[in-house]
Amino acid sequence: MSKKISLILIPDKEGKVRRIVISKSAAIFLITLLFIAIGFLAFLGYRYWSIYSLARRALTLEERVTLLEKEKRETIEKVTADLNRVVYENQRLLTLLGIEDTQPNYTKSEIQEGDIPSIWPTKGWISQGFFPYHQAVDIAAPIGTPIVSTISGVVTAVWTDSLLGNVLEISNKEGYKIVYGHNSTVTVKEKDKVNEGDIVSFVGSSGITSGPHLHYEIYYRDSVLNPEQYLPPNHGNP
Repeated sequence: MSKKISLILIPDKEGKVRRIVISKSAAIFLITLLFIAIGFLAFLGYRYWSIYSLARRALTLEERVTLLEKEKRETIEKVTADLNRVVYENQRLLTLLGIEDTQPNYTKSEIQEGDIPSIWPTKGWISQGFFPYHQAVDIAAPIGTPIVSTISGVVTAVWTDSLLGNVLEISNKEGYKIVYGHNSTVTVKEKDKVNEGDIVSFVGSSGITSGPHLHYEIYYRDSVLNPEQYLPPNHGNP
């Protein structure tokens, strides 16, 4: 039995017919190599298609997440606007009925400088007042406007919130706690001691806002207070 294989090459046009003689083992090796090359190319094609499909899917998911984030933001803004309208009407009704918020009473001998919030936290103007569903005061001001502590106390928390953005909390031993929201930058850290009038942050637009402003909350022994009743008449001048 022959151990060689002859390959005859016949040209399309006039030319010399060529004959190539190779061993049977060499032919098997070449055929095996050809199948390996075909398999490798097929594997590369499959991997490319898999990566391409995953990339397309990731892009589609990213677009869906962006769309959902936009819908979420728009929904929150719409709900907030609707609540503000309801709160406004509710506040008007309370005013007509002669019902007002109750606040703790103090005598002059009980009040010491820095004990209670008695200055403006930043230079600006009130863009949204205190309502049952907005238990704070929004003070509009340009981004970067300094914000000062309205009490002498200790920084009890600094964190980031999806709604209020960069948030700062300061408390004192008298039981007051103030919260600042939507800060662009906070210049203090937890456990820092601050005095009334010290700069602690700057006005920003972090979180969900319709524009740069300070979200200003006051608590007394865990009871929420109306900050408007603690702001002196020199409007916007801390």
